[in-house]
Amino acid sequence: MGKLGWSLLILCMTAAGGYAAWRSRDLWLGFGVWCLFVPPLMAATFQVIGEWHRNAYWRMINTCLVMNLVGVAALGVVVLGLAWVVIVVTRQWSEQLAVRAVIGAALGATAGGLALLYAKAR
Repeated sequence: MGKLGWSLLILCMTAAGGYAAWRSRDLWLGFGVWCLFVPPLMAATFQVIGEWHRNAYWRMINTCLVMNLVGVAALGVVVLGLAWVVIVVTRQWSEQLAVRAVIGAALGATAGGLALLYAKAR
């Protein structure tokens, strides 16, 4: 992944952590939890469109589409796991929503930064 990809991943994890801490137990109610899947889904869509412009063969587009859908599902599971951990941890630290949201965003940014460090380390 390039710098833009890593920046978007860290931003997505930061937003997921802050949103999960803000909503707490109500995260799983409604359609708000599905909004955590939007950034990876948009990135996958742009990648499939780019592949279609580069190579118009249907077989290549199908392969790229399947690979991106698996990637979106995997990243979505990671983001939902991070949201669950943030909910459990921040509930113990503070009762105020704003404090939990800031702590959750910091935890999400830390998780993204650690993923970047792990990927760049030898």
